[in-house]
Amino acid sequence: MVTSHVTYDCICSLGLHDLLDMITEIIGLGAGLLLLSALWKLSKRRYPWVEHDITYLNAIFSLSRQMSKYNKRKPAFALPDMLMKRANELPDKPFIYFQDEIWTYQQVNDYATKVGRVLHEHDIKVGSCVALMMYNCPEFIGTSFGIAKTGAVSAYINYNLQGKQLLHCLEISECKILITGPDDSIIKAVSSISDELVNRGIKVFVTGNIAELPFQHEKFDPLLENASNEEIPLEWRDGITISSEFAYVYTSGTTGLPKAATFHHRRGFSAAIILKAAGGTADDVVYTPLPLYHSSAGMLGLLGTLSLGCSMALRKKFSASQFWNDCRKYNVTIVQYIGETVRYICATPPADNDKDHKVRMAVGNGLRPQSWAKFLDRFGKDIKVSEFYAASEGPVGTMNLDNHFGSIGSLSPFLKKVGLLKLVMYDRELDQICKDENGRCIEAPDGTPGLLLSKISSNTPFAGYRGNKAKTESKIIRNAFKDGDAYFNTGDLIRRDPDYHLYFIDRVGDTFRWKGENVSTNEVADILGEAPGIKEANVYGVEIPGNEGKAGMAVICLEDGCDLDGAGVYNHVTTSLASYACPIFLRIKNEMELTGTFKMKKVKLVSEGFNPDNVSGDPLYLLDHSEKMYVPFTATLYEEIVSGVLRI
Repeated sequence: MVTSHVTYDCICSLGLHDLLDMITEIIGLGAGLLLLSALWKLSKRRYPWVEHDITYLNAIFSLSRQMSKYNKRKPAFALPDMLMKRANELPDKPFIYFQDEIWTYQQVNDYATKVGRVLHEHDIKVGSCVALMMYNCPEFIGTSFGIAKTGAVSAYINYNLQGKQLLHCLEISECKILITGPDDSIIKAVSSISDELVNRGIKVFVTGNIAELPFQHEKFDPLLENASNEEIPLEWRDGITISSEFAYVYTSGTTGLPKAATFHHRRGFSAAIILKAAGGTADDVVYTPLPLYHSSAGMLGLLGTLSLGCSMALRKKFSASQFWNDCRKYNVTIVQYIGETVRYICATPPADNDKDHKVRMAVGNGLRPQSWAKFLDRFGKDIKVSEFYAASEGPVGTMNLDNHFGSIGSLSPFLKKVGLLKLVMYDRELDQICKDENGRCIEAPDGTPGLLLSKISSNTPFAGYRGNKAKTESKIIRNAFKDGDAYFNTGDLIRRDPDYHLYFIDRVGDTFRWKGENVSTNEVADILGEAPGIKEANVYGVEIPGNEGKAGMAVICLEDGCDLDGAGVYNHVTTSLASYACPIFLRIKNEMELTGTFKMKKVKLVSEGFNPDNVSGDPLYLLDHSEKMYVPFTATLYEEIVSGVLRI
């Protein structure tokens, strides 16, 4: 195998890339790929990764040709047209299973049309934005497509947000209307900022059967009942191209409050092909218990289902105990996951019918090898795991197309030559990319974790963040390998093994992932700094055995003469932050350790973690929801957490 790797590397370095260029000039890229595919299949046994390469590149270039075709129509064939197409072809086919409801493609399209007509009457048009803050339901899907039918943009708001975070997300979207569900938690969150919404001229529409509410609003359902379902004229979307905005999906970045990552229609079509590339078909039923405000469910799952013309089983909120019951109820064949959900599923009590289901494939990201193995051992070794890697806003991703355990995809010598992805050396202590004497990035050797960069080009654009050019630019590495090039900085460390498989190692910078959500350390530190008695805070993530991701921990410095107000700090963070962002552990120090450039040091703190034996006598505290305060953290509590007796 080593010999074949060397041979393949030599072939690629000597002329495979040039060969592809030559063939492309003569017969075109698509035909060139088909020819190369035929040639390589003759030696597939010797170079097994080549089939993966061809599948991966064929998906990319097929999409590029499709986008060119879609963009020729005026207005362009966009994502709502895909729904209309399916409604014409498969009007009575189930599109959404939800609780005991079945919504056909025609029903979802009719609902979307009514939404579009109502919003058009309220001056929503090309260039407008409408915010959606709803739990998973068919109405969310129909409303999002209805917004798109007017040429406007949806802002997908995390229903866990409240206060300052919620208002910030609405403000940067510049939405004219906020459409919410009738759920108590959402109503409470909207009520808390209702005065600010009035001051900013944001109308609130509330769906469902609701009583009178303590803020200005309009009931949405009666408006829909009186609207026509006659298809919306294309003229309403004049000017729309595949590069036009479809939705804003919020993501916690390296600094500050949530950022609104822009999803163009092109990006939506790109997400839609992932299920097909993984092996999805029109006969599948895709189970989506993940929130639709996330790109995994709202883009990959939903648009992938639509692209295949199959069906989706939707759940309001994820439930580990009901996961397999839902799969059996709806005859699910493909499940969506994030790593944390798989851990929860594996933690449920074993049952005699664990393998009694029709699931043949699981598609998602963030699955750790330990949970991966437990999942297959318990629920069926024949389940294909299609782990992928993609940042919400990143232009290029990877996917495990060959069901290789633990891998997020492959980066063969040929794909390295294509140059869509690069792994570069990164100094974790200095928190910066390593450069050579010419200021260029240095590629990481096999086996060494490197920072993943993805190429920005006309075919792989980076749309950036709504309303913040500085944050957009901060994610771009320019002149990385030559003058004029540009790469998106994923902020993730990835390792490539000798067989060219890729493995996720860790995140760098100022974010960590907990409960399936990205958390901004700077945002949490800012909130903590406003808590009673706290002068300064340094936030980072720490690993907890048996848990996916990293839990929040903070080193804090108290105001002179102050003791920790455990109840006051608890009340402040739980009312100011989403539950997954609240620090689990607090560590009190007299002063912060700083770098030479006055940045707070974190590497040593992360390595010391929350073990009382490692913290040099600094007092530790634990977030205790039962006591509604931060309580002293002892060696006994540490042992209970590490052993799994006390679950976080």
